[in-house]
Amino acid sequence: MLKLTELLLPAGLNITFLISAKDHRSLCGYANIHTRLNSFPGFQFHVIQGLYEGPLDSAEKLTIMFDCMSEKTTPLLRKLVRDSPVTCVIADGIMDFVLDAVEGTGVPVFSFRTISGCAFWAYFSIPDLINSGELPFQGTYPL
Repeated sequence: MLKLTELLLPAGLNITFLISAKDHRSLCGYANIHTRLNSFPGFQFHVIQGLYEGPLDSAEKLTIMFDCMSEKTTPLLRKLVRDSPVTCVIADGIMDFVLDAVEGTGVPVFSFRTISGCAFWAYFSIPDLINSGELPFQGTYPL
């Protein structure tokens, strides 16, 4: 999503990038993201506080993270769309609560998955791996 932001900013668009506090800290600690993006007057980060920041080592914790994200972000996004001159929302396809937040506002939502080329290729290879007998794995494998 940040790469898409970098591609859109030279067109003079105003972009507010919603980001978790944890991800924002990581970006600030390991990348020159503010130097690259703050040179565009229409760009701003909106850091979302209070999201789940614990480990994601189980399906239960992943569910907790998404539920917390939906609970905190839906009202925030509704307020931003209502109070700002928003012309569209671009959201990661896994964030389905964005559609609920924007519903009824008339603001279009562009939703897509931001996975890497490798992940995309792996997902589309699964049917071939099943047909060739490579999946599911047979025997026991140490994790």
